[in-house]
Amino acid sequence: MFVIIYNIYCYVSGCFS
Repeated sequence: MFVIIYNIYCYVSGCFS
């Protein structure tokens, strides 16, 4: 579940970029 949320965050926010 957390992995899915993390992937969405990376897609939207750029994954700590």
